[in-house]
Formats: sequence, C-alpha cells, structure tokens
Amino acid sequence: MLDDGCVPYVVTHVKGILPLPAINTLDFGKYPRMRSFIQEYIQALSSQNDGIRVVENFVRSIHGQTSTCPHPRVLPNLIAVCLAAVYNCYEEKKASQFEDWRPHLGSLLQPIPFPDDKMKDTLRNICKDSRCEVHQTVLGIREGKEGWFHLYCPGGIACDDDGELYGVMLKHLMSCCCRRKRFLQGMTKMISPCMLLALRETEAAMDVLCAVLEYEILDNADLKMQIITTLQSTSQGKSMYAQLCERQIQLRELQQKGGPRKLTLPSKSTDADLAKMLSSGSFGNLECLSLAFTQVTCACAKDLIKLPSLRYLNLWSTQFGDAGLQLLSEHLHKLQVLNLCETPVTDKGLSSLSSMKSLRKLNLNSTHLSALTFEGLKEKLPALQECDVRYTDA
Repeated sequence: MLDDGCVPYVVTHVKGILPLPAINTLDFGKYPRMRSFIQEYIQALSSQNDGIRVVENFVRSIHGQTSTCPHPRVLPNLIAVCLAAVYNCYEEKKASQFEDWRPHLGSLLQPIPFPDDKMKDTLRNICKDSRCEVHQTVLGIREGKEGWFHLYCPGGIACDDDGELYGVMLKHLMSCCCRRKRFLQGMTKMISPCMLLALRETEAAMDVLCAVLEYEILDNADLKMQIITTLQSTSQGKSMYAQLCERQIQLRELQQKGGPRKLTLPSKSTDADLAKMLSSGSFGNLECLSLAFTQVTCACAKDLIKLPSLRYLNLWSTQFGDAGLQLLSEHLHKLQVLNLCETPVTDKGLSSLSSMKSLRKLNLNSTHLSALTFEGLKEKLPALQECDVRYTDA
C-alpha cells in the first residue's frame, strides 16, 4: 500500500506507556527493521489486558490539540505499520472523528479490506464531511476503479443493509460536487439499483433519477419511461417529477428565440439577481454576457448552462470558482471567449476547460494557474488563439 521511502513523523512519544524514540524523517529503506519493531511494539500493547484502550490512547495522543493537527502525516505510517492493531479502533470512529485526518484517512481506506461492520461508521463520517476532497474518496481513486460507493451499491459485494449506506453516500455526493453530468453518466450502470431505492422512497435515489432525466443522460426511450413510472409510483417521487417538468417548461421558455444578444449585469449583482433576470423572459438569442465585478459565485453556473447561444462570458473579478467552471465545461461547448481574470479558480477547475474545444480567447490573468496545467490546455484546445496568463505561475 505504501512504499518504504522517507516518511516524516512516524511515531511520537506516548504518555503512560513505554516511550518510543522520536523517529522523525526515518527512512525505512535504510532501517528496514525499524518498521518491524514499531509493528511488534503496537501488537505487544494490544496483547495486554487493557491493550485496546492503550492503542486508542495512542491514536488520540498523536492527534495534536491545536485547531489544525500538526501531524497529519502520522496517519499513513500509523496505518501502514500498525494495521492489525489499530483497525479495531475504527469500530467506535476513533480516527474518523478528527476532521483534519479525514482527507488522508479517506484515501488510505480505499484499498484496505476492513470487515464491513468496522467500516460503516467511518464511511458515514467520510461521506458526510462537507469537504469535496474528503467525501469524494468514497468514489474510485481513478477512472474505472471502483470505490466504496460501488461496493455498497445494492447488489454490490459489500451491501448487506438494503442500500441504507449507499443512500447516505448518494445524498451527500448529490448535494455537493457530484451533481454534474460526468458523475451522472457514470451512474448509468446503477440505474436499476437507484430505481429500486426510489421505489423504497429513498429521496437521494429519486434525486438522481430526476437529474438523469434533466441532463438527458440516457438515450434509451424505454428506460426513460421506466424511470418516470418509478418516480410516479410514490407521492414524493411524483412531486419531484412534477417539479422537474415545471423546470423544463421554464427552460423552454428561457431558450425560446428572442431577447437581447448582449447583456451586462450591474456591479454588485448576486446569483439571485442573475436568476431573477433570466426568469423574466426569453434569452435564446443571448450570445454575450458580462458578469464582471459582480458578486456571483459558482451557484450561478446552473443558470448559465441553460443559455444555448452563449459565446462570450465575462466573469472578471467575481467569486466564480472551480466547481462552477467544471459545470460550465460539461455544457457550454460553443463558448468562444471566457474571461476568468482575478477569479479564485485553480488547476482543479481550469483543467476541465480542455473539453471546451471552441475556445478562442481565454483570460487567466491573476488566477492560480500552474505551468503544467497551461501546457496541457494548449495541447487540448486547438482553436485557442489568445491566452492571457500574466501574474500566474505559467
């Protein structure tokens, strides 16, 4: 799971038990027996009468008392060398209760075959965490690799609770970063389990089915009708489908031909102001939209992707970030000019621009753009003619 390279902060002193020497920046390659020594030491603690309590105290003691733990890199080594002794602590959420450990913990747990009853509470803590880098670790670590989300899907090898934990995962993923076309496209293999959970009145599953219809993920007309029938089989599903139909009517009205070709919102306008403006009439002809120096955020992306003729978008000096940019990249494939100057976007969002093949002009002045991401964009955007990267690392 982990290599034997140089790893800082392996183990710190534990009060009340036999002290270990500080092994900061120890290279297990040079000192291979030290790994065995640490593992045997923890196993010896666990063999005492109150051994598990000592191990729990050990886990607790190496978590710093400051607002942000100073030793997050203790965790990988702790799990690597003490797995057999430590995994029992997960039963009572001993490690996952520390919020600053969860990003590391989530990524480490993916390949570890803990018994199911030891994992569920920890996975709940991870998937309920509000940070995307934490709750996304229940997904596969790379394209095509299944994660806990797939294993706990009804019918999956780990699902023994009729999809209860899977529903929890769905709820928190869909309420945050995964309400996107790419995620929903990956859900096509799980449509049947989602329909089953929807029949059992799991709201998150109904939400997924509605989103699949709204984003037109499926081409199969029969399967679409089956989804609609499933939604209409429960009172809550019927209500959610009715709301979807109402949104579709509003979308058709918004996209009707007519309205202005250019629109500039006043400075200090908010996401709510933009939504209100777009709900006031038809904007099917809108090609040029300037939101420069407004207070819009990623939240407005769900309204921007409804504009079919948009070619020019100015977001200069707004709070529009990575999540919004990822959503735009999945829908606005006709966009030719994009101004992101002085926005908080980073490589995470900017790398998604590679799918916007029509981009001709791109302003990334004063953003968190790296040279590596910039080189990748130049290779993948053949139509790009101008790109302002001043005051970036590129």
